[in-house]
Order: sequence, then structure tokens, then C-alpha cells
Amino acid sequence: MYEHTGRKREIRTCVDYLRAKRNNWSDEANGFERATEGFFKEQCYAPLLILAARPSRISYVKNFKLNEAALDLLPPSMSFTPVGELEEKADEAERQGLSWKKFKPGLKLLKKGADWIAVEEPSESRIELHIKAFGDFNGDGVEDVLLFKSDRAIGGTFHADYPVVLTRVVADGPLKAFEINDADVEKAATAVMHAGPDTGPKRAGQKRANQWRKL
Repeated sequence: MYEHTGRKREIRTCVDYLRAKRNNWSDEANGFERATEGFFKEQCYAPLLILAARPSRISYVKNFKLNEAALDLLPPSMSFTPVGELEEKADEAERQGLSWKKFKPGLKLLKKGADWIAVEEPSESRIELHIKAFGDFNGDGVEDVLLFKSDRAIGGTFHADYPVVLTRVVADGPLKAFEINDADVEKAATAVMHAGPDTGPKRAGQKRANQWRKL
């Protein structure tokens, strides 16, 4: 991938990618570059969000797993990139307390691994979900699950890749999902760059934190 600001600068690292995003790279990217962007989002955004996460005081998701049973727990907003009318329908289904499986009765599990699943909404989309980490990603003290979501249209070219925060704020309550946008990532980057050497989740590694401080 290349940055399209003045001279073409190749995007090879997470630092390159975040700089390009700040320079409105997405407005000029071609189809191939947009397809490749999913790799950078997964490899760059997830570690950055993990570094910026806080320790949680309480957890209602510690036993959460991605398996077939999760389809009856995940919210309708996990459907194929809901926008417009579909987003309104998903929001209404969520207000009614419906799960993703009840919102999309044909939803079926295709494959699964230790921390990921691939599902299909027949004739519409194939979706992969990967668990990246557990932690407090929104600062409310309650543990969340950081997922990475990949959507692919069946019979079309549309695709989308992005991180999602999954949370539950009361025991046995419904799961809710929140998409992470560019502003959230910028906030995480700022937090990481200004963090002291003894702050942040050490399991993510101080070396990576130092890399982001070079931005």
C-alpha cells in the first residue's frame, strides 16, 4: 500500500499506516489497498487498544467463548455491517432483547477455532469473529471483550474489517457491541504515547508501546 500525499510513501508498518490515516489516506485508496487495509487494522489497532486498556474491577464476560452457543448470546448488531434500514432493524431487535440468531434465523456456524468463529447469514454474508483480548476498553471498570470482525458479502465485492468491543454490565444481562472508530483509535494512540513506563498492560510489551511513541 502507498500513501497518496504528495510523494508516494509505502505503508509497511503500523506507524506508517496510522500516519497515512491521519493524512486522509482512505479517501484516495484504491480497491486493492482497501482490501489490504484489513490486515493493518487487525495487526495495528488491536495491540494499540490492548496497550491503552485499563484493568477491570469486575467481569460479567470472563466465561465468554466464541462457539455455536455464542450465536444465541451475541446482539443483532453483530450482523453484516448494519447500516441504514438494516441498522434500524438491528437496533429495534436489540431493544426487544433478541439475539443475533433470532434476528437472523438462518444464521449458521461454518468453522470454529479456539478463539474464533466463521458464520454465514445465508445469501447475504460471511462473517469472522476473533477474540483479541479481555480488559476494560471503555473506562467504566467493567471487563469487555475485544473482538476483530471481518464481513464479506456473498456474491459481491463489499467487505469490512474492524475491531468491536463486546460488553455486559450486569450478571446474566444482554451482551452489547460497540464498534471502534478512528477517533477511538486516535485516543488510544494518545494514551499509549503519554503513558509512563510502568503503566498499561505489561503483557502487551513495552517495546510495542515505545514504537507507537515514535508517531
